[in-house]
Amino acid sequence: MFNKKNAYKSFYSSSNKSGFTLIELLIVIAIIGVLAGIVLAVLNPQKQRQRAREGTLRANVNKLCLAYASCKSSSVDETYTECQGVANADNLGVVLSNLNGTPSGATYTYMTEWGDSGTTNDNNTWGGWLDVDGTGSFSTANDCYFYCDATTNIPAIGGGGCATAN
Repeated sequence: MFNKKNAYKSFYSSSNKSGFTLIELLIVIAIIGVLAGIVLAVLNPQKQRQRAREGTLRANVNKLCLAYASCKSSSVDETYTECQGVANADNLGVVLSNLNGTPSGATYTYMTEWGDSGTTNDNNTWGGWLDVDGTGSFSTANDCYFYCDATTNIPAIGGGGCATAN
């Protein structure tokens, strides 16, 4: 015979209970939250965009470095005047107007105050800078720049606004 009291007990007894407890659900939600926070920190779109812009800048400065090294090696005298200055960019085979603004905010120029060894000849080199802070003027603390290393002729990195490491 059907006993209403026994049916109620057997339905809600612990041996027939299935599902998750509240503590288990809270732990799973906390773990998912921590993992989501880590993924969002790693996949920060603004930082990834900045790194991509710096990669383009570095590649373009690398082209300038190679062209500058080639021009210097075929130079008649040791002053390399035909390889220096924005007016002589055509001697490098590089059209600066095509490079400037690629990526957005980038400027490429002949720089007379940067270099790695501190000697006069090494300080004159080609490079490019990225206007990270959006001021329109160059700042070593806030912007990112690459220049041709005088000894290796590969781009060296500088500036406090670079998202990528050297």
